[in-house]
Amino acid sequence: MEEKLTRAKTYYKNGMASDALDILSEQLDEYPNDAASLELQGLILHSFQEYQLARQSIETAASIQELSPSAQLALADSYWFTEEQSLATKIFNQLSQCEKLPSHLLPAIAIGLGRAQSFHAAIEVCRRSVDSDPTGHQARYGVAFYMAKVGYPPEFVLAIMKGLVDIMPSVFHYRNAMATLLCQLNDPDRAFLAIADASFVELDTVTCPCCLERLTRLFDLGGDLRKSDYCQERAMIIRSDNQGGQFC
Repeated sequence: MEEKLTRAKTYYKNGMASDALDILSEQLDEYPNDAASLELQGLILHSFQEYQLARQSIETAASIQELSPSAQLALADSYWFTEEQSLATKIFNQLSQCEKLPSHLLPAIAIGLGRAQSFHAAIEVCRRSVDSDPTGHQARYGVAFYMAKVGYPPEFVLAIMKGLVDIMPSVFHYRNAMATLLCQLNDPDRAFLAIADASFVELDTVTCPCCLERLTRLFDLGGDLRKSDYCQERAMIIRSDNQGGQFC
């Protein structure tokens, strides 16, 4: 019984998820109440975005024994994408309050909380992630992002973003976020300097027309008409494709 589960785990860890599912299917045909195999099956199905099937496997495992934090997170995520947002939000919040949570799960929990608009809880989870790994720049960005969502003054958020850009200057997304905050603080000159060296490839990563229109104005201000025209054209195309929907 343990041999097949061990093989499935090894296959999954080595990027052979489909083969792992085949082994688990054989295992569960023989031992349908093997909670560990059901849980792993659910985790793999979740990684394939097969949320309904993942939910069924993990729920069955939960009826047999207590789930691991990873499985609880996958179940919450699966609930979210199968129209059970209230159940998902409940689990995300429960996980956020667990003191002995594995640190590698914190970013995904913060994303789930943000999706559920539990922004204050998301901030705290991101802060815990930063504490566990001070080099984790994505968690630092999460703190700033969710602080902005709940209405912290732009100058408070800017202090975090400036530190983040100082340690990760190559990430255009962070420089663009800092430029947005500087615009909110009526400092367009510094905002332009934050994004002045953006490549066209980096500009292609911006999919929000409001952000592109802001970039258009900044490049106009800095005299870079090629990038200004490029951002304006992209904003028009995206608005047309999305029929003028709201993005920010």
